[in-house]
This record gives sequence, structure tokens and C-alpha cells, in this order.
Amino acid sequence: MTSHNLWDALRNGFLHSFVPKNTLTLSSGDGIGHLIEDNGKINLKCEDLYTDFNDACNEVISMSCYPSTKMDSPLLYVPDIPDNTSYSGTTMN
Repeated sequence: MTSHNLWDALRNGFLHSFVPKNTLTLSSGDGIGHLIEDNGKINLKCEDLYTDFNDACNEVISMSCYPSTKMDSPLLYVPDIPDNTSYSGTTMN
């Protein structure tokens, strides 16, 4: 199996601009196959990408311990907002 470095195109692209970099193409159904290089770009077939992503998530979930406590920490803390506070942050009297 050929290994493709999708880190830069996916992670870094989404991190900085919410879209993958232009080194990727996307297909589905009978389109170009998954992880096939075409005109210097790697194609991701959405059905196969979903399967790969699902398998990777299940693998991480099934791990008995993580190398750090990061996975056990809350992602986001949302404080309680008093009923008399508007969404603009000002107190309503």
C-alpha cells in the first residue's frame, strides 16, 4: 500500500483556511478511485475516505490508554450565563 502524506493538505489546509489545499481532489461513486494521483493531485473518494476516517476513529476510541491526558480533558468550557445578561455581554436591568 502506498502511503500518502495528507497532513499538510488536510490538517494544515483546514486549520488555516477551513478548506483543504489545492493538492487534493474529491470524487464519489464511479469517479476517480481513492488515493489515486491524477495530474499531480491526490484524489479522495468520499465513500472510502469516510470508511478510513471511521476506522481510524474507532481505533483511537478503543485504545486503553492515551500517551497524555489531553484526550481526557474537556475540549471547551462554557460558563453559566445569568438570566439577566444579554448576548452582547451587557446586563439587562
